[in-house]
Amino acid sequence: MNLIIRSAVVVIGTMMLVLALPAAANADFDNAPKGELSLWQHDSWGGQIEDRQNVDNDLRNDYCPGCDYPADTGDFNDDASSVRNRTGAWWILYEDNGLSGPRLCVAPHAYDANIGGGDDPTDFEDEISSLERFGQNKPNSCADVILRG
Repeated sequence: MNLIIRSAVVVIGTMMLVLALPAAANADFDNAPKGELSLWQHDSWGGQIEDRQNVDNDLRNDYCPGCDYPADTGDFNDDASSVRNRTGAWWILYEDNGLSGPRLCVAPHAYDANIGGGDDPTDFEDEISSLERFGQNKPNSCADVILRG
């Protein structure tokens, strides 16, 4: 009986210690530049990072060593898996180059560790090819939105 009580105390004490520890912060997420939209190559803000202040019509022009989806092209096109908006503006992420195709809107100060999963309305994992910044009002063309922030 004593052994059972001691074991239970150790387990409960360990659980309380683990729960009390702060979650490890991702340095890239915390250090994303203010006033910019940041895209990361991998989920949870990992891998290559690309920061933007305004429009980018073609992510194929952005060198990305090690980016390899769908092929090892060495560019950032179709490679973004997480996003953080550190602006007060709306952004639209487009599936195609030239600001066209299906789109996903990112609200001011919103973020998403997995663009293609969770409760996202669309699957934009490794699909973003161009993006543009809008004003503080939600664009009329925004149906699917990332609102976390």
